[in-house]
Amino acid sequence: MPLGLKNTKERYGAVAIVLHWVMAVLIIALFILGVYMRGLPYVDPWYTTGPHLHKSFGIILFVLLVVRTIWRRLNPKPVIEGPLWEQGTARIVHAAFYVLLFIIALNGYLIPTADGSSIELFNWLEVPAIINGIDHQEDTAGVIHYKAATILMILVILHTLAALKHHFLNKDSTLRNMLGIK
Repeated sequence: MPLGLKNTKERYGAVAIVLHWVMAVLIIALFILGVYMRGLPYVDPWYTTGPHLHKSFGIILFVLLVVRTIWRRLNPKPVIEGPLWEQGTARIVHAAFYVLLFIIALNGYLIPTADGSSIELFNWLEVPAIINGIDHQEDTAGVIHYKAATILMILVILHTLAALKHHFLNKDSTLRNMLGIK
């Protein structure tokens, strides 16, 4: 059976697979860039380039997150393979991914907009500061953004290890399903 756009009870569709992998690459790249930026001296050219890219790709990730959330609600979810405790854990981790990503995005937005400045998306579009002027907004949002991103990356590592376990030890279709192969 060829891979369709929509999910079925047996496998993910092409849209879900593309969203998964594009978002996975963006999440990992944004985390690495975010950690790298924290230690940059003021004179480094990446001191302004890094945050600009981080914010721009962060906005793109947020848009993809909204699209993926809607797509997930409109499509069936393939059956999770494994014992009940693994199925429950997978559901909890997937829900945590969505919650953490929304927390990270919201707080990522609150950091640069704390002073009323808009966020520029690749010098092409401005996202206005709607929420600003809260006491310690930038600092508090920065701490939440970083801690939530760190927790997210721990879950990403566990998620990756679980997928590899399913593929190599269980020899089931979990990883192949998200790769779009039989």
